[in-house]
Amino acid sequence: MTEEEFAAVAKLLDNLKHDDVSVRLNSTQKLTSIARALGPERTREELIPFLIESTDDEDDILIVMAEQLGLLCDYIGGPQYVQVLLAPLKCLAIVEETRVRDCAIESLGKVATVMSSHQLHTYWLPLVQALAVHDYFTARISACSLFAAPYAALPTKERQELRETFAKLCQDDTAMVRRVAASNLGLFTDAIFSARIDPTAAEQKSSPSEDTTGSSSSGDDVAVRQQLIASTMVPLFVELAKDDQDSVRLQSIDNCVALARVLGGKAINGLTPEAMAASTGAPQGPQGTIFGVVLATVEDLSWRVRWTIAKRFHTIIDSIGPWGALTSAFLEKMLRDPEAEVRTAAVSIVSEVARQLPLEVVKSELVPRVLKQVDDPSEQVRAALASVVNELAPIVGQEQTLEQLLPRLLDLLRDTNSEVRLHVIAKLGSINQVIGVELLGERLLPTIFDLASDEKWRVRAAIMDRMPMLASQLGTRFFYDKLCDQCMLWLQDDVFCIRIAAARNLKRLTDLLGHEWIKGYILPRLNQMHSSQDHTHRLMTLITIQELAECLTADVVQTQVLPIVLDLVTDTVPNIRFHVAKTLGALADKVGAWVVAGRVEPYLKNLSADPDRDVKFFASQAFRCLTNQRGEAK
Repeated sequence: MTEEEFAAVAKLLDNLKHDDVSVRLNSTQKLTSIARALGPERTREELIPFLIESTDDEDDILIVMAEQLGLLCDYIGGPQYVQVLLAPLKCLAIVEETRVRDCAIESLGKVATVMSSHQLHTYWLPLVQALAVHDYFTARISACSLFAAPYAALPTKERQELRETFAKLCQDDTAMVRRVAASNLGLFTDAIFSARIDPTAAEQKSSPSEDTTGSSSSGDDVAVRQQLIASTMVPLFVELAKDDQDSVRLQSIDNCVALARVLGGKAINGLTPEAMAASTGAPQGPQGTIFGVVLATVEDLSWRVRWTIAKRFHTIIDSIGPWGALTSAFLEKMLRDPEAEVRTAAVSIVSEVARQLPLEVVKSELVPRVLKQVDDPSEQVRAALASVVNELAPIVGQEQTLEQLLPRLLDLLRDTNSEVRLHVIAKLGSINQVIGVELLGERLLPTIFDLASDEKWRVRAAIMDRMPMLASQLGTRFFYDKLCDQCMLWLQDDVFCIRIAAARNLKRLTDLLGHEWIKGYILPRLNQMHSSQDHTHRLMTLITIQELAECLTADVVQTQVLPIVLDLVTDTVPNIRFHVAKTLGALADKVGAWVVAGRVEPYLKNLSADPDRDVKFFASQAFRCLTNQRGEAK
């Protein structure tokens, strides 16, 4: 390192004590550079102690310090010295600011990955235990996140100590500590399940709490680990699920998934998913306990808890198994919830749940219960149902779709709320595949036309935005015959943004319907619009041509488009004249140089002398662009 570089690092080191916060922050961001210059020994003996004394600084500085400490593992002399980083990180894990603690925990995780089993036993375990019994609840909160990472590398006794310490945190007097402990229960469970059991120790074990660090892959090993989880983690899970704070109970939903996954939820008591689906009873054993928590959560007093389980219900069923009749009953409870948000969440996952249940259960129980929500007083619930009904069609088949789904779908299409009707139209592809475009189209068209002329311009914009999707879902022939006229009518809408969106929409439709659609359908209608007495119609003719310019061929431009544009050169409205100039500029590269020189440039020269300054500006701009193109071509 040169003298200049040493001087720069020395300045950084001095700036760590600077009075200006921004200067200290800048130096803290370069701790790795400082450590590289100091060398491993001085970093351990000078820099780290200094950082420990500096952990009462501004939060922004402490966040950066926590991040940088996790990067210092390579600058302190190797893995054998990484324990020196624990002291400053411990200080940062206690501070009040959540972001500082989160960064400190992340860096502690990086340090743990390079520590040996001896270091974990000698340094890491005392750190976790010290944080777990600290007087400050912030320290105990941080401790909750430090159990999973080193668990597999620890010997039997230390593993048991970790589990016991974690259990105490789950019973902490402070609700925030219990909440974080609950949020980490699933992660800690996965770590316990991933840590192998020594088969010889398993044979000699006298209690479920005894394990070793062996690496057996036998079936008994899995069974022992499952028993260990059932005896240690499941009781904690049940206790947290009954907590008096809803923020703690909320965590039980994700824990249901984690526990069911490691306990073998898809093969409970030897039952296959098919047998589980046909069963009318509840599962037994630890899985039955998990199922009981699900039932209690569905009936929780807090709407936030019920809403969360409604959002995640299909994931839970996927983990604990498709208990057919019970699953349908659970879902019905959520569909009858007094809170509209909960009912909306329940409706939105119906199709996901249906894919996991036997077809007979879906047809006889699930679908009838869900379709009752068509009469729900909440527009939010009906809008969610409008999306789901279409997704159920491929699951139940054509006959059931015609008998049950289609009548209720038509009820939703007649809903007084436009958002509900739009949601139906947005997902027509699925039901179209089942019953066919002709039957669906004749029922659907009146609703589309109603939405297209809705008094709210945002509704008209929404249905227009879905036109390309309808063209792809219903087929181009059906769209061409039934809906093309409506797309052209939007060019004459009273609202300017709708007219502009309509011109862009024609461009999107061209990608589906092909260039012949422009030549045979759009241009004849633009030809009629350009001679309209309404200046907005004439203006939209030019704007539409600008949007479609890149889709037009040279032959079409010369024979059909240029006559329309040039006919408006002398229009009395200045806005139309300067749009003529812009349109001519957009079309110039579509025709040959002789056409530009003979038909386009003369008109642009005339427009360049227009009395209106905006017309003159755009005409001059287009003329310069054409001149440059011709120069480059030569």
